[in-house]
Amino acid sequence: KVAYTETAPLYVLTYDETEFNIAEYYLRQNNLGQARSHYEAGVEASMARWGCADGGTVSPSFRSGIEVVTISAVTQTVDYATYLADPLVDWTAATTNGERAQLICEQRWAAIFGQGVQAWHEVRRTGFPARTFEFELQAANYPDMGMPVRLPYSLQEETYNTENLSTAKTDQKIELSNESMFSTSGITSQMWWHTRKNPIPTEKDLTPQDDKGSYD
Repeated sequence: KVAYTETAPLYVLTYDETEFNIAEYYLRQNNLGQARSHYEAGVEASMARWGCADGGTVSPSFRSGIEVVTISAVTQTVDYATYLADPLVDWTAATTNGERAQLICEQRWAAIFGQGVQAWHEVRRTGFPARTFEFELQAANYPDMGMPVRLPYSLQEETYNTENLSTAKTDQKIELSNESMFSTSGITSQMWWHTRKNPIPTEKDLTPQDDKGSYD
């Protein structure tokens, strides 16, 4: 209940996210030593923020208000080194800057658990995690179109501002789909700042072409 009050605390920018951002910066500069250092610092800071102290033990639990409810008696020892050596996390297992970028992006995405909009923006921006997102309701009004890359215009705009909205959709090259009360128009149309089709990155995205966002 605390999370839904008007004065509930929320994250704006966390230390672990900052470390991942710095790691991404250094990777773009091809400074692999600094990139790795900040990447691993981000992983450890994220685990610590979620109550997983190195060498400690954790049990599956959730927070109900101010009370932590344990849902299993099974405990697990936290070992940062073991986690960082996991094949899906290990920096040394990555052989290209594209693979290193994927590590940074996926661990940052995991770290911002609970910040749904921020996580969505990160997937749109980076393409990672590269997976297929499906709608829970796959009926005629909810076609499976993958992860939305932008929000659709509101029903009010569709109803009361039809002419201007039609012009805007044309100007923004928004595809028209399922034009009804449950319109999905635009959810797969890239925003103006996108330079590639999301959410799945292509080989070109993982191969740096210049200093403006490419990686290898």
